[in-house]
This record gives sequence, C-alpha cells and structure tokens, in this order.
Amino acid sequence: MGIPELQSSKTTMDKCMNCNHDQYPSKRRGSKHNINRHEYLCNTLYYAKRGNDLPQAKVNKEIVRKIRIQAEQGITAKYQASEYGVHIRTIEAIRSYKTWANV
Repeated sequence: MGIPELQSSKTTMDKCMNCNHDQYPSKRRGSKHNINRHEYLCNTLYYAKRGNDLPQAKVNKEIVRKIRIQAEQGITAKYQASEYGVHIRTIEAIRSYKTWANV
C-alpha cells in the first residue's frame, strides 16, 4: 500500500488513509531528517532516540534485563530503585514494559 498521493495545495491538510496523521504536501524547509511531517509521524520510532542514546538515561539494556530477571525472582521494586538510583515508578514501568519495551 504505500503513502497516498499528496495534494499540491500547501494550505490543505488531509488525514492519511493508513495512519490518520495530518499529511503535508511537500518536504518542509529546515526539517531535521529532510522528510515531510507525514512520513516522520508514521515512522517516529525509527527517527526518535531511544534508551542509551538519550542523554538523561539512568539505566541501560543490561540493567533493564537484570531488573526484569530480579522481578521474577521476587526482588521488590523498592529495593531495585534504591540499588539503581531511580524512582520506584521507573522500576515498575520497566517491569511492565511501559518503558524499555524494545529490550
């Protein structure tokens, strides 16, 4: 199926038939990846930084794996939070795959 044809009018925004994002007719000047907004929104996970690529990351893939293994062994989230220096909600989000789902 591919991306639907883009209209020639720059003032008109339509919804993409495949993903329901607003689509723009052409590449926008100054875009970071030299693509139009529609393509960026359809592929945000491809272009967005994740995990260790983020400057504020406090855990890495190895720690995430350890957290999940320790959770299966019965280690509490409170203990893990103090051990790794993050908030207990961070540990809970990692355990439930709300964050770090790609690991």
